[in-house]
Amino acid sequence: WPEDSVEKRKSFEKYQAEYKAARRDLESYSRNMQIVEQQQRVHKITIKALDAVTPSTPVYTPHGRMFLQVDRNQLKERLEYQTDKVLEETHCEMHDEKEKSETDMRRLERNMQDVLNNVFKGRFQLFMEGSSPQAAG
Repeated sequence: WPEDSVEKRKSFEKYQAEYKAARRDLESYSRNMQIVEQQQRVHKITIKALDAVTPSTPVYTPHGRMFLQVDRNQLKERLEYQTDKVLEETHCEMHDEKEKSETDMRRLERNMQDVLNNVFKGRFQLFMEGSSPQAAG
């Protein structure tokens, strides 16, 4: 960095720290979305299995090291509610947060590139085309 660009360097480092935080958030949201999607699949498989058994078949749920007998219809209703409402809402919220992180990352990429262009007169290309998180994910 040239000596007369101390403020621009500090600005770049600030953008860089924000970018790293946004990238961590994006990865976290992606992992959490996968967990929610997996849980939705498990619930749908369980609901399908509950539909396949006769109403007189006892149904059990795990509680610690024990299994407790539960009403089949109540369990099915609870799983359907969790799948349709709770998990779907959680998935939508995480998707919105993921998109916000992606937008923040693109903004920070532009800001960092602008600082570099200003200091080094366009001799640096910080991000290659297609390397943004949007293109990768």
